[in-house]
Amino acid sequence: MLLISSGLLAFVWFLSAQSVPEMFVFASGALILLELTVHTRHLRNLFTFRAILNSDCVRGRIEYSRAFVLRMSANELFIFSAMFMLLFVFTQNWFILGGAATCFSTALKHRRLAKKESSKAVVALQSETPS
Repeated sequence: MLLISSGLLAFVWFLSAQSVPEMFVFASGALILLELTVHTRHLRNLFTFRAILNSDCVRGRIEYSRAFVLRMSANELFIFSAMFMLLFVFTQNWFILGGAATCFSTALKHRRLAKKESSKAVVALQSETPS
C-alpha cells in the first residue's frame, strides 16, 4: 500500500507541476491527515480500554456489532472532516482541505457499510425467527 501511495503521490506531483501546484498539496493532505485521524482514533481506543482494565468503572462483557462500530467510525470521521473544513476556512490551506475531503469520503463509505451490515443483521434475525 505504501508503494501504491508513493506512486500516486509522484504521479500527482508530476501532473501538478505542470498545471495546478495545489493539487499535490491537496493529495498529500488527503493521505497524511486521514492517517493521523486513524492513529488518533487508535490511541483513543488504546487509552480507553487500558483505563477499563485498570479500574472497576466497567463490569461485565462488552460486545459491539460491526454495524455499530462502522456508525461510530463514520460519526468520528464526519467530526474530523468538519474540524478540518473549519480550519480550512480560516487558513485557506489546500493540505487541510485534502484532509477534510478524504475524511468526509471515508465517513460516507463507513456509513454506507454500516447500513449494509444493519440490513444483513435484520435479514439474519428474520430468518432465525420461527413463523
